[in-house]
Amino acid sequence: MSIFSEVKEKTTKWREDGIKIFKEQCALIRQYPIACMYCKKENPISSWIFIQIKHYVRPHGCTEGDYWINGKTETCTITCPECKQENYLYNHPQKTEIVELADSSPFDKKMIFSDVKERYD
Repeated sequence: MSIFSEVKEKTTKWREDGIKIFKEQCALIRQYPIACMYCKKENPISSWIFIQIKHYVRPHGCTEGDYWINGKTETCTITCPECKQENYLYNHPQKTEIVELADSSPFDKKMIFSDVKERYD
């Protein structure tokens, strides 16, 4: 076996292993239980809807502003799959864990939550 073939084979195996680990990690994160602040029922994070708050940046100067930016995750809300109440993350007892999972993991919020919606302030 040539060196090129060996390198190609190992690279392919590492890529496949990496994809498998990535999928397993995502599945594990999606199982993380979140308790609703209203109905008190626990459901996996994958069944909650994340509502991204968008803030408007007014025009200023000749070429700046006039666009929307994402608010911080901790100032967004999540919707309970049971009672449909919006839970404001800033006041949620699991805020730290939810924000870390949403912001620090290698996964997009769309991969973690059941849906991601936008709300424009």
